[in-house]
Amino acid sequence: MTPFEDLHDYIAIPRVSGLRLSPDGSWLAATVQQLGPDGKTFVPAIWRIPVTDGPDGGQAPDPPGGQSLPTRLTWSAQGEDNPAFLPDGSLLFTSARPDLAAWQDSDVTQDGAKPALWLHPAGGGDARRLAAPPGGISGTSAATGAPALVLTCPMLPGADGPDEDAKRRQQRKDAGVTAILHEAPRVRHWDHDLGPDQLRLLMATAANGGLAAPPRDLTPDPGRALDEQRPELTPDGSLAVTGWSVWDDAAEVRAEIAVIDTATGQRRTLLSDPGRDYSEPHISPDGRLVVCTATTHDSYDAPGDATLVVVPLDGSGSPADLLGGLDRRPVEAVWAPGSQAVYFTADDHGRCPVFRASLDGAPVTRVTTDDGAYTSLCPSPDGRFLYALRSAVDSPPAPVRLDLTMPGTPPRHPPRSRPPAR
Repeated sequence: MTPFEDLHDYIAIPRVSGLRLSPDGSWLAATVQQLGPDGKTFVPAIWRIPVTDGPDGGQAPDPPGGQSLPTRLTWSAQGEDNPAFLPDGSLLFTSARPDLAAWQDSDVTQDGAKPALWLHPAGGGDARRLAAPPGGISGTSAATGAPALVLTCPMLPGADGPDEDAKRRQQRKDAGVTAILHEAPRVRHWDHDLGPDQLRLLMATAANGGLAAPPRDLTPDPGRALDEQRPELTPDGSLAVTGWSVWDDAAEVRAEIAVIDTATGQRRTLLSDPGRDYSEPHISPDGRLVVCTATTHDSYDAPGDATLVVVPLDGSGSPADLLGGLDRRPVEAVWAPGSQAVYFTADDHGRCPVFRASLDGAPVTRVTTDDGAYTSLCPSPDGRFLYALRSAVDSPPAPVRLDLTMPGTPPRHPPRSRPPAR
């Protein structure tokens, strides 16, 4: 009997939901969701998938003990998510698990309700908690060339830092207040109300296995501008680039791209157009360019369309269309290591293949030719391989490796292992 013959067994199949490649390109941090003990929720955990190559370009032979097989790194009941790497190879992640070190202090209480920021050292050892804002952490992004990171954190309006945010939350709790005052759109996202807190960006610097100083607020009064946005840092951590939602007089939302100086918090608009939405910005490895999705609004005369545009980060030029004439809507994009091309996915006849768009104006080329749908694109540092999650009508998402020197070759799966017993 297979898991596909029983609905409960089918739901219990572990599912890979995301990938991150280590800075040296030797292993993937994979987020794997499994059914929790209550049978009602999925609990994420982070797995380590080695991708070191052998002499023939294939997977390196297993060392004694099978150390090159995927291994589970995190085991808490609360789960771990949002993996990100610091330049030295340390792994950042978020989790609501309790901080055992803090339990030694009798004055510290831990409700375990909100995700905090944790660091797993590159050389191994126990993970340690770096920051625990009162509202939790919903996202993390790290610079590639400096120990800088930006945190996406919910905070109550008007709170001047995490300490005041904690005080205001306690006051609401003590007064029994659960109401939300909506004074501007948006008020709801999918199955939940938005508020009363708002997402803000906090800047921090990693040092000596911890943080050099408490995180600094870069966006003290964002309203709902940062909902569903994922910021990125330049390689040196001096600038943050993010989507920024704005509303016009007719209460219609429009998405812009904003650049924030991480030292001063000063914000400027990089891309804005009344008839277009700009979203999902990604900074080139050399820190000079930004690629993002540009979506034209629907009108009574014509349907909207989507493409990828590239613009200088310093605002010195106009956005250039990377996909001129391509009859496909981009889904996900990532820079090639040399900053001269972008890999992206696009829906195509029930599939979602990988394409390559060059900045020199060459025609867009298709990298994958199979029936798979690809997500979580991770180019190797040398530009030879592209790691991704591949799914299809007959297979769940699984990590694969694409050889970019031979476009169209079948994807290669890393060695697989069953989840080890606790």
